[in-house]
Amino acid sequence: VKEAYDKGEVTEEEIDVCAGRTIDLINKIQEMKPLRKTTTNLEDRLDIAYQGVIGGAVLLKNDGILPIKDAKKVAVAGDVKSYSFCGGGSAHVIPSTPVISLKDAFIEKGIEVLDTLKILYSTWHGHLEFSSFGATPGVGAYQDADYVIYHTALSKDVESEGFDRHDIRLDAVDEAHIRQVGDTYKGKTIVVINSGAPIDVSSWIDHVSAVLYVGFGGSRQNQATVDLLLGNACPSGKLTETWPMKLEDISCLNPYDSYMMKNFYTDGIYVGYRHYDKNNITPRYEFGYGLSYSKFDYSDLSVTDLGDKLQVSYYIKNVSNVDGKEISQIYMYSPATEIDRPVKELIGYDKTLIKAGETAKITVSIDKEVMCYFDVDTDAFKFEKGTYQIAVGASSRDIKLREKIEL
Repeated sequence: VKEAYDKGEVTEEEIDVCAGRTIDLINKIQEMKPLRKTTTNLEDRLDIAYQGVIGGAVLLKNDGILPIKDAKKVAVAGDVKSYSFCGGGSAHVIPSTPVISLKDAFIEKGIEVLDTLKILYSTWHGHLEFSSFGATPGVGAYQDADYVIYHTALSKDVESEGFDRHDIRLDAVDEAHIRQVGDTYKGKTIVVINSGAPIDVSSWIDHVSAVLYVGFGGSRQNQATVDLLLGNACPSGKLTETWPMKLEDISCLNPYDSYMMKNFYTDGIYVGYRHYDKNNITPRYEFGYGLSYSKFDYSDLSVTDLGDKLQVSYYIKNVSNVDGKEISQIYMYSPATEIDRPVKELIGYDKTLIKAGETAKITVSIDKEVMCYFDVDTDAFKFEKGTYQIAVGASSRDIKLREKIEL
């Protein structure tokens, strides 16, 4: 700034304006300090972290194996390091309390856990080459377990800031081990995933009975994971991004210029489910997807025009014997238009606890602003008149109810 001022490129008045903004911000922060009061203690915050995993973990696959209410002895396979609860770079945090392992979380519940890493080491000692994954002694250590929990994660070196991932596969050794464990212990192998983004599961998904995606779950991720697996809580999270069948299905594949330099993203508005809809690509797990121990039926959609808002109402019945929360999603299909618009767009959602056998009436108020598009000619958002289709679904591909309305 000094150099620009000396050259006459920046005036003292312009510097004063910018400095004044900074001083104003400092003053506002000082005024706000007395208002910032901590209302929770450490235990409260740890419970919030626990509830976050309970509400956000996504059950991707379940062949009827979960919940494992009868588990007395489990094997925890895989080699997940302690940092699997967070990403790398600015996402890497130091927790205020120790993050216990998945193994120790099972032990806390009174369930015996085989010390599989020790057994595997003794079994494989001297045979750690990749070919050992094809030999039965490698996983024979799990034969006494009621269930085998394979815990896998993407490391902070794979998911961090300043660069994109080069692929969406797990390590090849990890994939091979999952396949062998799943083939050896058919009907009782469960995979738990810690990652911050989608994974290509194609090489091993058919070899296992269940998959629980926990994400980077924070301080209490493993206690919450065990409670979800045991059925002490019902999975209710749904995916916030699409998981593709393969890397080539994503909306933007960029050649890398260099590390932390130039990458060009050309997707425009066609990111996520919009890209898959437009190009008629079948994803592995679509946006909004998530299984549950509960089962829900949708019915009786009604859409009412309230001027600047829409009121969308429908009923969801829990037709199972398990209390559960359901995330229902509201999408709009725009009228025939002269501009380029997605096939459908998410405009609202709801998450409601519905007890076994009960029916909930869901009512969502939607501001029509979220239904507008940006008109570059007038430099403003514009609402397009015409016939809209409002759809309610359990995911972006599992649409349950539809109704047309003239707006």
